[in-house]
Amino acid sequence: LHHSMSSPASINPNEERWERLKREREAREKTAAQNRVWDPVDQRWVEKTPDGAPPGHSKSGMEASAPKSKVAGIRLDGSTQASSEAGRRGAAERVAKMKE
Repeated sequence: LHHSMSSPASINPNEERWERLKREREAREKTAAQNRVWDPVDQRWVEKTPDGAPPGHSKSGMEASAPKSKVAGIRLDGSTQASSEAGRRGAAERVAKMKE
């Protein structure tokens, strides 16, 4: 097989592997630095999206946020009251034993 078609056009046959890796890393860092902005809220660098806003931030505010799920609390009904009384009685007994 002839691999000339699959190899990148910018390969220099006289370039060492470490030189190529260094050149590629510098090119990546240069483009990454252009696409990053400082997020004052998160206190970190973030990648810019094509519209200019950092990811996770919306220009419209709360409109883009996902709806929050309803949180179910503890239900107090007659069926749990008996166990609550037993639990309180058991706790009181343990406290009394610790005081002895």
